[in-house]
Amino acid sequence: MANVIFNGFKQYVMDGTIDLVNDTIRCALFTNSYTPDAEAHDNWGDLSGEASGGGYTSGGQALSGKAVTHDDVMDKGIFDADDAEWPGATLVNVRWAVLYKDAALPADRKLVGVWDLGADHSPTNVKFRVQWNATGILTLS
Repeated sequence: MANVIFNGFKQYVMDGTIDLVNDTIRCALFTNSYTPDAEAHDNWGDLSGEASGGGYTSGGQALSGKAVTHDDVMDKGIFDADDAEWPGATLVNVRWAVLYKDAALPADRKLVGVWDLGADHSPTNVKFRVQWNATGILTLS
């Protein structure tokens, strides 16, 4: 399955509910038991199958180094951040990385998208990294 941008995110980024630079955007890991649904999944409470294990905290981690830029040559907007890393991770069947806007209430934790890690990963006490595309995490053209 390919990466999925949740339909709700498209509205939230346009109406200002999600500010990719100023809001806390987190990356959480999910196992192969999770099935992404762009239409039905809107906030944190719609998700199931979050990874658990050593070196990982529920809810994932906040992205650092966030930036929104534009490319006038290719006529696109770009959102990017530093890769997400969990040193000493011991996890089973991690398949998905989900980005979301953090908030105090789960209903206010709005989803951005889910990235397919390409295969199931079961690291054992090693650094686990979600490496974003060199051209950015999201592009709008």
